[in-house]
Amino acid sequence: MLIGIEGDVGSGKTLYLVRCLKKDFDAGRKIFTNLKLDGIDYNNFDIDEFLSNENNDKLFNATIGVDEITMYMDCRLGSSKQNLF
Repeated sequence: MLIGIEGDVGSGKTLYLVRCLKKDFDAGRKIFTNLKLDGIDYNNFDIDEFLSNENNDKLFNATIGVDEITMYMDCRLGSSKQNLF
């Protein structure tokens, strides 16, 4: 499952993501994120590792939380040069 959170600057998107990660951590799931978190044992999110097929077992019973995903997957590059303008 993939969930996207969108909203205006300062509307609480990152705060909500951290809340979801904390809830899943408390439920016993492994956490992968590009955020720096205090009080939650987490693994740094590595896009290359995530896209490889070598470490699928690491993602079993895990939650991945990515803040500012456009740094990794810019949808403007998807269909045409005109979208970049």
